Amino acid sequence: MFPCEHRAFLLYFLWLQKIAFHLSSHLMLIEFSVENFRSFKERMTLSMVANDSEELLHSNTVSAGKKLRLLKSAAIYGANASGKSNLVKALDFVRRFIISSAKDTQTGEKLGFEPFLLNTSEWEKPSLFEIIFLINKTRYRYGFQINESIIVSEWLFQQQNNTEKKIFIREGNTFTLSTSFKEAKGLEPRTRDNALFLSVLAQFNVSIANTILYQVGSFDIFRDAVIDKIVENARLTTRLRDNTLEIESFLSHFNLGFTEISIQNRTRTLKKLEPLPETGSKELDDFIETIHTLADKERNSLRPEFITKHHVSDTNNLGIHTVDFRLEQQESEGTKKIVAFAYTFIQALQQGLCVIFDEIDNSLHPILSRKIIELFNNAETNPSGAQLIFTTHDTNLLSRKLLRRDQIWFTEKMPHGATDLYSLADFEVNEEQSTQSGSYSEDYLLGKYGAIPYIGDVGALFGGKAHE
Repeated sequence: MFPCEHRAFLLYFLWLQKIAFHLSSHLMLIEFSVENFRSFKERMTLSMVANDSEELLHSNTVSAGKKLRLLKSAAIYGANASGKSNLVKALDFVRRFIISSAKDTQTGEKLGFEPFLLNTSEWEKPSLFEIIFLINKTRYRYGFQINESIIVSEWLFQQQNNTEKKIFIREGNTFTLSTSFKEAKGLEPRTRDNALFLSVLAQFNVSIANTILYQVGSFDIFRDAVIDKIVENARLTTRLRDNTLEIESFLSHFNLGFTEISIQNRTRTLKKLEPLPETGSKELDDFIETIHTLADKERNSLRPEFITKHHVSDTNNLGIHTVDFRLEQQESEGTKKIVAFAYTFIQALQQGLCVIFDEIDNSLHPILSRKIIELFNNAETNPSGAQLIFTTHDTNLLSRKLLRRDQIWFTEKMPHGATDLYSLADFEVNEEQSTQSGSYSEDYLLGKYGAIPYIGDVGALFGGKAHE
């Protein structure tokens, strides 16, 4: 239940006690680069490194060493088809490929090669992906290049005492290993030309590879989060029944209208079986098809469901009892989304994980989106340095009180169709004017930063005169 505001606030922070076990073993993203993938032609880099300006919102950053501060969140704006989602897809591809390339690909199997198609010069060039990150305060740089069939190159470096040292470099089937990387020796011949060496090393329990795969695999990346998938995600959280108190406490900050949430199993009604048709008959084929259809319906009907409790008032607006709502059938799409991903955000804040969300504002009121971002930016609710990267069209979030300039990124389609990725920190901004308005949204909508759609005179399509 949500007894009162202060008690809910205290309950909400109960889970913060758990983070002591995770502070020393989580990944923090420093940079991600992509080249020749979908709409990205040239190499583009998303940086989570905070600049050294004296802006407000120092709490939006976290110390990652003596001379390094990282951003806790990053917002990516841009017109439709400008490449925002392709950046998320590139991150998702890296995560999936690192985890699965050694075990899920077979000899000769094609890779997920999607080069930039609007220039023939890129068709034969490899796609490049590189990620720079911290684990246990140690900095790593890992990347690879692929074409349609093979791993063209692969590399892993570790930084020690401000010096970057090679762990391994791979060029095709030629491997160069550090002399100290004894765990990996002899595993080179076991690596297929279409499998990542890092993934193979993890299969043979090489410690550094296991750590990187586990940490990169912990990225939560949500793409195309349509409502059906959202509800499915909510069902998947039923295994987290022991965390109901934490989920309730988290949801209490969003004023969703209900006082309690629970998970209920649905009952099963057994029916009398009809006699089995004769073997080889059309009736038997029809019977088997019907059984499969009923089995699918039965599985769906037996899935546990979320129940929310709402107060019922009498004619004098006095609460008299509560009524149960089924989340899937009776709550709004925005409420479903918050509930579905509640534990994702809780777990990220607990353990210092990275959450990547395409169109975070889809189905959500701007205030709810803002609240989620505030949880990541706030030093009290995010003491372990969890990171949130999201795409959005919501200009209400372009506030000086919410985001620093280096947290705001833009994607823009260049003249020949390629995506350009850049930060608001690259612009000279009239700080006095933006301080007075408290927002960068007006200048953004006026096109001063680019990354907005340019629309022709639609009126001319309906017989009107085109504006000069």
